[in-house]
Amino acid sequence: MAEPTDTPDWQQLLHTWDRQQQGYVAHREQLIGTMLDATEAVVGDAPLALDLACGPGTISARLLERFPKARCVAVDIDPLLLAIGQGALSTMDGRLHWVDADITTDSWLQAIGDEQFDVVLSATALHWLTPAQLITTYRDISAALRPGGLLLNADRLEFDERSPTCRELTATVTKTRWQTAFCAEDIDDWETWWASLAGHPVLEALLETRRERFAGNDGTTTQRRGAITSYALHVAALAEAGFHEIDTIWQDLNRRLLLAIN
Repeated sequence: MAEPTDTPDWQQLLHTWDRQQQGYVAHREQLIGTMLDATEAVVGDAPLALDLACGPGTISARLLERFPKARCVAVDIDPLLLAIGQGALSTMDGRLHWVDADITTDSWLQAIGDEQFDVVLSATALHWLTPAQLITTYRDISAALRPGGLLLNADRLEFDERSPTCRELTATVTKTRWQTAFCAEDIDDWETWWASLAGHPVLEALLETRRERFAGNDGTTTQRRGAITSYALHVAALAEAGFHEIDTIWQDLNRRLLLAIN
């Protein structure tokens, strides 16, 4: 008889995470594919990449699978998501380096080292930041990128008050899509996915660390630290940080892939 083990099934956890995220972002794989297309077109097929607020490393994995000569640094503060990524992906033959750091502090740049990156990629993450934190983070990203380097941010970038019809139809269509994904297709939503982790001895310890780090806002509900920020704010913050050629290269309602050149 096989010995019992407390080791989580990291691969299965990564799979269910990706499936849950796919429920919220209808064309997620197409979006990630467009990020990689843009990376190859602008900086080539052997980039040094930074996966910012990486979660369990989905973008890092896709990047390194597609580009055998690429290297990637994956940064996040969430101990549980980092553990899933490290458990499921390891270092991908030494090309993936994991960093536990908080991008809302000024220490994460030191944590990633002195190399300048060809591309910084982030997805469904920077909407956690307040406007002030977002402005500072874009300045930090500029410092981490080489001159001419590429930033690709895929996130909810909202329509502002000048586009009330777009805001209303986005809310309506999004609600319908989520009902289909989380009810008809039986995909776990955000709260259900986190709740499913409770009770496992290894995961419970990581969840406790997570609760301590987020100090009452651990992200296991739809509560957010800051308001969802607008597309206009992102463009203005990027320009202030010194980026140019700032534009959208992919969009589905308020889900946009924003490209900026350092």
